[in-house]
Order: sequence, then C-alpha cells, then structure tokens
Amino acid sequence: MPSANARWYKVGDALLVLSQGDITQWSGDALVNAANERMLGGGGVDGAIHRAAGPRLRAACEQVPEVAPDVRCPTGEARITSAGRLQAKFVIHTVGPVYKNAEESAPLLRQAYLSCLALANKQRLENLAFPAISTGVYGYPPAEAAEVALTAVKDGMGTLSYVEFVLFPEAMFTTFVGVADTLLEAIKPAGGAAVSEPQQQEPTPAVDSQGRKHSASLHYSSQAAQPTESGSQSDSVCGGGSKAGHAELEVTSAAAAAAARGPTPSATGNTGNPSGTTPSGQPGCPSLGGAPASTFSGEPVGSTAVPKHT
Repeated sequence: MPSANARWYKVGDALLVLSQGDITQWSGDALVNAANERMLGGGGVDGAIHRAAGPRLRAACEQVPEVAPDVRCPTGEARITSAGRLQAKFVIHTVGPVYKNAEESAPLLRQAYLSCLALANKQRLENLAFPAISTGVYGYPPAEAAEVALTAVKDGMGTLSYVEFVLFPEAMFTTFVGVADTLLEAIKPAGGAAVSEPQQQEPTPAVDSQGRKHSASLHYSSQAAQPTESGSQSDSVCGGGSKAGHAELEVTSAAAAAAARGPTPSATGNTGNPSGTTPSGQPGCPSLGGAPASTFSGEPVGSTAVPKHT
C-alpha cells in the first residue's frame, strides 16, 4: 500500500497514485531508477536504489552494452534489468535532462517518462513506480517537472493499470499533488488530512507456466510474483540478457482479473536524481518490435514517436 500520505487519481481505466516515502521499499512489477548514462550508480535515488538492490543490480547494468564510451542509456531513453534484492521484479533505468530551461529540457524529460512507459508496456507489465526524475542534482524545478511527468504518464499509460509516483521529501509530494489536482481527476477527497486506501481483498496466489505458485503483492492492479534471484534467469533483460525468465514472472489472466477487483498498492518512495554525463550515444538495446532502443525515446506502441532531442 502507499503511505497514508497519498492521493489517488483516475486516468482512463487506470489509477495514478502520488505517495510519500522510500521507493526502494516499493513492491510491484518495476520501479524506475533516475540513472546516469553509465548506469552504474550515482547519487540521490540512483545511489539509494543500488544500495538497496545490492551488487546484482550493478552486475546486471554492466551487461547492458555501451552505445558510446561510458554511455549505456542516453538521455531520454530507458533500459530494463533485473532488480537484485529489491521487492520489485525489474528496474527500468532512465536518464533525465540536466535542467537548462523549460523549452530545451521539457521535451527530454517527457521523453524519459514516455520511454519508461513504452518499455513497461512492451514487457507487458501492469504496474510501475516513478521517482521525480531530474529534480535532484539535475536541478529541474519541481512544479515544472511535475507537470511534465504527470502529463506524460497520462498520455503514455498504455495498458498499464497502475502507476505510482513515490516522492520524498514531503515538499516534493505536496508540489506534485498541487499540480495533479489541476490536471487529473481525483478519486479521493483533497485536503491536508491523510487519505485512506481502498479496502483490500485477500490476494490470490498466481500460478506460472510451470505450475508454481507465487505470493501476490497487495498492488491495486497486479498480483505480482515475487522477484526471483534464480541462477537460471539472466540478470540483464536488456543488452544480451535472456528474456526466458519472463514467463515465470508474468501473472495469469485469472490473477490479473482478481487484482482488478481491488487489492491496493504496496509502496513507498524516494526522490532525487543521480550524478551523470551529458546526452550522447546511439541506441543499442532490445526494444519495441526489435527496433533499437531509441524507440523508447518516444511515444508508446501505436503512437507517433516524439523526436529525440540532443
């Protein structure tokens, strides 16, 4: 579940939740890491995620091929890896812009969010958690960043049924709520009081393709299987890693239907942004329809791509 300090919004048939807390404790399909272009850890939320995930996350990141010297993920793009010790199944790494001005930086920040959403939809994930990308050392003004982030998620949700922004500190959460209340349809009362969560139902264990049961997380839209550290599954999904492990991590349609009836999210979050390099490099990671990873620097499947800005 999100923290008591949370706001709930409706986006089509999906839910968007703003919560305050520690994103490294979030449980679900995938959480987004505000990475740098090297993808080997940094400051802010990047460092926190790497510390919580342990060395297996760095090892997975090292398997992602460089597309230029010291560049695994150019600014505005996204890469996916396993999640190490985190409660999420995957980590989607993206690189936001270093803020210069709204005209130059907003398209790149939007591109980063849309790349994550497109990659999550490509992997058939049901839920996703974001930090406030670029609002730490990259200097993006929080209110401007919130408008770009929320608009991008609203436009690029695709088949995701639940997206959560896990924000830290309280001032960031308050800023995002103020912007969201002007852009989205709230489904919980506004105001300073803590917001209660929808009533939970007892989760039903999901059964994978090999007949094994997985405990479901209490996430609104997904009976997510617990992350596996099995040696038979490659740590890196992108950049030469095997996707064979995906079948065990996918949830049956029956479990997904049970989830749609009402289990609530389980998550908290952290915000900030790591140190990084300047935008450069060419795509080089598996992506939509077999195209290069630059596909994830635009709109989700079926939409017109957003031109990549350098």
